[in-house]
Amino acid sequence: MMELHGPRNRLQVGLAVFSQNAVRFLCDEAVRAGDPEMGEQVWRLLSVGDPDVQLALVRWAGDGQSWKDTDLQPVLDKALRDNLKALLERGSVEYRRAYLEAFVAVVTTGADSPDPQAALPPGPTQWICTELLLDLLESRSGGPELLSQLLCAVGLLLSDSPADSLTERWCGLLETHRTPETSDSLRLGCAKALRLGGAPLVRRALAGRAPCPALCARLINTGLYLLQDEDQQVRTEAARFGSMVTFTKDGQPCFEMQANQVLLSLLDLLLEEFWDRPDSLEALLSHLPPPDLDAVLRDTQDTQSLSLYEQDEPNVFAEPAVMSQVLLPYLLRLADRARTSACVREQLSRWATDSTAQIMTSFHRCQELLTAGTLIF
Repeated sequence: MMELHGPRNRLQVGLAVFSQNAVRFLCDEAVRAGDPEMGEQVWRLLSVGDPDVQLALVRWAGDGQSWKDTDLQPVLDKALRDNLKALLERGSVEYRRAYLEAFVAVVTTGADSPDPQAALPPGPTQWICTELLLDLLESRSGGPELLSQLLCAVGLLLSDSPADSLTERWCGLLETHRTPETSDSLRLGCAKALRLGGAPLVRRALAGRAPCPALCARLINTGLYLLQDEDQQVRTEAARFGSMVTFTKDGQPCFEMQANQVLLSLLDLLLEEFWDRPDSLEALLSHLPPPDLDAVLRDTQDTQSLSLYEQDEPNVFAEPAVMSQVLLPYLLRLADRARTSACVREQLSRWATDSTAQIMTSFHRCQELLTAGTLIF
């Protein structure tokens, strides 16, 4: 232990390997002995130790999880929270990535969701850390792995005690990174962040204890997008989010469902609980394909059969025609409620006005094709 605390010559050959092995031995020994005091001594090095020692500590926490459900877990939780601000202000990309991986693993105390009651009370430092994390996310630097960890860390901090302005920024970043153009690892990070941070926020809103229920429709919509993702891992993670916010008639959480089932459950939830929110209609309409006949005709000319999805669980909702058919009853239900909501009525009217020109263009295009004998039913 004294070797790790004392002054160190970073040019010494093998020093980094020694640090890594020594840290792993001491941490494993603290877990084996069930000695939180020994753990505190080791993890005090996170704030005063050598960079090699600090990196070894967070890698030990992130790589294995022998500390889980032991007396050492609260020690790790406190150390990682206490040093988060210093990391964000001056840590390297490699150290930030390893640190945040450990932070997410440790702070997520439950198997499927963080436990808000077990978390430390939020304070000024937590809001500063959340701001710094959001700033790093908005800079889009560090690569997809780091951005994924940043999304998850922000979600965990906001799940403790959400703040409207910070939650809205995070929600917007989820919407940015949920798109097919984003890398697979970042979309998976987006889905995991939605589960870790979005599920507690939606559940709190359903219980009437959320300061920002208007954002729930946007979070649910992000879940709908990720449930249509080409990657099965992303869909599975998004399904876990949906299972966590869906309740049975007697108020009990649903068991973990498949992605196709969750998508329908989230649509039901959106219409039952948040139908009068401005973002709900926009969420439904965003999944409809544009009324562009030329684009449809171009698609029909491509006769090659392609599949981006694993065959054991086909993602039928990725097909625009199927998704449109699924959405139609929900849109009709929402249109029926427009009589009692000026906001929904105004949104529907604006959508109809904006879509009319393209629909009429496609209609005239159909007439031309029929007249020329090109369009055959």
